[in-house]
Amino acid sequence: NNKNNNIDNNENNIYIPEKLKIKIIKGRIRKDKSGKPYLEYIININYDNIKSWNINRRFNQFTNLYKTLRTISKENFELPKSSNIFTNITAMFSGLSHENKIIQLEKYLKDLTETPEINNSKQLYFFLELNHLNE
Repeated sequence: NNKNNNIDNNENNIYIPEKLKIKIIKGRIRKDKSGKPYLEYIININYDNIKSWNINRRFNQFTNLYKTLRTISKENFELPKSSNIFTNITAMFSGLSHENKIIQLEKYLKDLTETPEINNSKQLYFFLELNHLNE
């Protein structure tokens, strides 16, 4: 286990993964500075029903997390495949593919928090903004 990848026990309160609940509330269409649409996921993080906060993440942020964590873990968690959802934006919300992707992304995050070599990683800590636990 590479110490550089783990959060420092003295600096941060290490969370107890069993007390962490992650729920993707919804996906919403946003536009970047150039006007190109993208899907942003609103994720609720709840810790032991004491603290709760929302974070917004794009799919490419999930992809970056996936790539980074593959360097520190031999576990092979399945990240849902990216799709060109904007060929037909209305179809994106009418089909099951959108709901399935949310379910798969939720499962992906849950699997990460339940894996000892990953759940203390700086990468997951920052992705989930677990610094809220210290406030």
